[in-house]
Amino acid sequence: MELRHLRYFVAVAEEQNLTRAAARLHISQPPLSRQIRDLEKELDVSLFDRGTKSIRLTEAGRIFLIEAKSILERINASVDLVKSVAQGKRGKVHVGYAASPTVDILRHTLQIFYEDHPEIDVDLHEMSSKAMLRALREHELDVALTVSLSPRDFDGLAFEKLGAHEINVAFHQKHKFGLVNEVSLREIADQPIVTFTREEHPEAYAGLCKLLSPYTTSPNIIGEYDTAASLIAAVEARRGVALVPQTLAQIAGGRIILRPVHPTPPPLPIAIAYRQSNNSPAATMFIQVAVAAKAKLAPISGNVLTV
Repeated sequence: MELRHLRYFVAVAEEQNLTRAAARLHISQPPLSRQIRDLEKELDVSLFDRGTKSIRLTEAGRIFLIEAKSILERINASVDLVKSVAQGKRGKVHVGYAASPTVDILRHTLQIFYEDHPEIDVDLHEMSSKAMLRALREHELDVALTVSLSPRDFDGLAFEKLGAHEINVAFHQKHKFGLVNEVSLREIADQPIVTFTREEHPEAYAGLCKLLSPYTTSPNIIGEYDTAASLIAAVEARRGVALVPQTLAQIAGGRIILRPVHPTPPPLPIAIAYRQSNNSPAATMFIQVAVAAKAKLAPISGNVLTV
């Protein structure tokens, strides 16, 4: 049995006349009659009661008509879906992101993307930078929004810098730093410090050490945390202060305080990373929207944090 058998059967069943059904299908009547007989022979049932001027469905034929229409509708829907995915009108994009540094670019990108492509799903995965780049290479992610400190991290991947964020110091609400408008890096070097885990966020640890290197060769790091939420909780609990992108304030709300730092550190660059080939049309469009949305971020200067 082939799909044409089902299409022929439905046409004959709806027209109740072989001549009209053949005209509808743009074939001659003898081949149509032969195809219907072949179908009945394969099913080993009579689908039609044949009269001199018309044919009518048997009880088995009425049941088979319902099923045949359902199959054809499903096939047509599948074809439409495949075409839409191939054209980038539908599909799914798996996007990894670093919650604190990329909150701005992710928000702007999603607003534009959902408006322009409402039938494409964006599956978001909050991950460490190291995990994102690993997932990209293993085809578990299509796109990664991450910090960009060293081009070496992106070996084998395409990436584009999108913008940069100021680095602030974060501390609990009763900390003495709350009495000043800016906090010196020298004073920060004397404080207990919390940061992201060096195993999954090596760029955060390396950046911290570089910023404090003029004042100490061994920062007093008393806690390392996997996520932005954990780091915020540690700061709020007075475990220590943290050097973070200014965008952390958008996640923390009023739970902690952020202040500018002096001397002003080079800003933290944000990048989009993806595989150089084998991207789906939906992923390609997401990348294009993210690159266009970078106008919403502070521009990249010639002097950014590198490690």
